[in-house]
Amino acid sequence: MNKHLLRSQLRKARRALTSSQQQQAAVALCSQTLHQHAFRYAHHIAVYIANDGEISPHLIARTARRLGKQVYLPVVHGDCLRFRKAPAGAKMWRNRFLIPEPVPKYAEVSANRLDLVLMPLVGFDKCGNRLGMGGGFYDRTFACNLLRPKLVGLAHHLQEVDSLAVDNWDIPLNAVATDRQWLSV
Repeated sequence: MNKHLLRSQLRKARRALTSSQQQQAAVALCSQTLHQHAFRYAHHIAVYIANDGEISPHLIARTARRLGKQVYLPVVHGDCLRFRKAPAGAKMWRNRFLIPEPVPKYAEVSANRLDLVLMPLVGFDKCGNRLGMGGGFYDRTFACNLLRPKLVGLAHHLQEVDSLAVDNWDIPLNAVATDRQWLSV
């Protein structure tokens, strides 16, 4: 199946989840993540604000802040991402995709200074291949970073596929966390 069709089907499936199912998935995802070495020892963690049916890392972010970790959100900058500090209650504005991101008054950190990046995805396979939204923002951001943080894709379990076609620019994940499992790659 081509990426465009697969992307469409998987996005439709995750959007079909009820609010209650989304909340339960966020709780289960948090539980899967908090016990992992990658989370426990990370001090600088990037998350995202769930959009379009994505599984939400908001409980992970809340717990990270409570534990004294620094939490960052991606900010679209040209065709790449920057990461801006996101304290609880941070003032936000919407980017060109209408996704909230922290306003410029919050400090930015370079991608290679992050310890852990929890990123959204549309589909994944057991080899750690990630199907994103198709814009390539995460791939371009981490392609030129030799000191790459741990990259963990977050997804609903129903977003797993048998295998994904990989392009030479695709950056592989170190792990995938879902509401049912933590899959180290």
